[in-house]
Amino acid sequence: MLKISTICSAYNSFEKIDLLINSFLSQQYNNKELLVIDGSKNIKQSQLLKNKFKNYKNIKIYHLKNSSIYKCLNFGIKKSSGQVLNIMGDDDTYSNNKIFKIISKAFQKKIDFVYGNTVYKKNEKLIRYYKSYDLKKKLINIGYIPSHTSLFVKKKIL
Repeated sequence: MLKISTICSAYNSFEKIDLLINSFLSQQYNNKELLVIDGSKNIKQSQLLKNKFKNYKNIKIYHLKNSSIYKCLNFGIKKSSGQVLNIMGDDDTYSNNKIFKIISKAFQKKIDFVYGNTVYKKNEKLIRYYKSYDLKKKLINIGYIPSHTSLFVKKKIL
């Protein structure tokens, strides 16, 4: 079974990261892992998260003191053990609890990545709807890129 790794760079986000973690845990898929990399100065948040989720073997919390979002994400990519990776924000959620099952089936075909629609909300109000399209070279040439929160990509090509 394909392993899916979700990577999150967090910074002083203890109050809101439960949204992502609960959405991850609700996925009806067993072969998954969540890596949260805290880039804050203070290790306190990382310790609180480790204690809160210590009973979940598929959630790993790391602390990279005073690190940028990109250092944290690159660290998470290196530490991940999944064949397919997804990058999420600390307050992002999956649209339903079957996303990983859908993604796993999609990767049974000979593909390197898959992505879908992304909905941005603030206080339950729709801010933006990012529609997915068949990715064609002409779209890339005019600057269209998939939303990272809906992108699942093979680790070997990332």
